Amino acid sequence: MRARQPDAAGTVQRGAVDIGWERFGDGQQTLLLCGVDPIVDAGMWKAQVPWFAQRHTVITFDPPGNGTSSRTTDRRVYSDDEFVAIALDVLDANGVERAVVAGVCQGAGIALVLAADHADRVDGVVAINPGLTLSPPHAHRRTRRGAGFDDVLDNDDGWNKENRHYWLRDWAGYCDFYFGKMLPEPHSTKHHDDCIEWAL
Repeated sequence: MRARQPDAAGTVQRGAVDIGWERFGDGQQTLLLCGVDPIVDAGMWKAQVPWFAQRHTVITFDPPGNGTSSRTTDRRVYSDDEFVAIALDVLDANGVERAVVAGVCQGAGIALVLAADHADRVDGVVAINPGLTLSPPHAHRRTRRGAGFDDVLDNDDGWNKENRHYWLRDWAGYCDFYFGKMLPEPHSTKHHDDCIEWAL
């Protein structure tokens, strides 16, 4: 069940991948909502879309490999440059010249890059917890001690779970760990449970 159904929906094609988008409302100002990263679909904006769509045109899109978008094993499709190109294609598909772009984590980073590289298309940016590496990582993120994503690690403790081999063994376990870190609020597990469902 959704608080508001889209007024329009469609896809744009990026190479062999179809990217699903939805549009809500018809306000003069357009708001493009970028997600966290490919781990969840645009459903993550379910609480914000109905409110903003009362005043603005709101556009969301699912990242490659999630929601209504198709998936591929071509890692180039998941690059930041490709996400910027996807955002532009989605705006073009909706006949939108300029938008305020909002994003969380990697999506905030994409919004900032989109604004920097295509200032003529962006009226403003709302960057929530930007996923950009501008400083050394926190100590708790350094537990892998230089190990790469593809390396075989001797344990799955903490952020060592952010590893290809662990993901292949226990994707649900990684999702529970990751969203437990991202959503630590004690009052409700609904958002945590939704994110795990979307990621699975």
